[in-house]
Amino acid sequence: MGKLVAIRIRGTVEVHRKIADTLDKLKLRSLYALSIYEDNPQIREMMRRGSTYVAWGELSADAEAALKKRLKGNTARLHPPKGGFKATKLQFPKGDAGYRGEKINELILKMAA
Repeated sequence: MGKLVAIRIRGTVEVHRKIADTLDKLKLRSLYALSIYEDNPQIREMMRRGSTYVAWGELSADAEAALKKRLKGNTARLHPPKGGFKATKLQFPKGDAGYRGEKINELILKMAA
């Protein structure tokens, strides 16, 4: 199995406690935080639960190489994306939140530059 990556794209004001706990367990405690995990059903369920606050998908080797300088363990802090977000409250493909599949790598490259 590959690696999954999650990026926090929304803040935590008035977030339901269960979702806030899930984001905390995923180590996504602040805006534009990134975490890398091995792909398994438990992690996928946690990311799905927090999908209104997180953009997530499968990590490619190119994006992982771009993150190499920023990574501390399996976490990193990123900048806002160049060109901005489409809409952080809408699910992908209309917005930026939720499961993006391989397209998460484009977002990572825009945020790591």
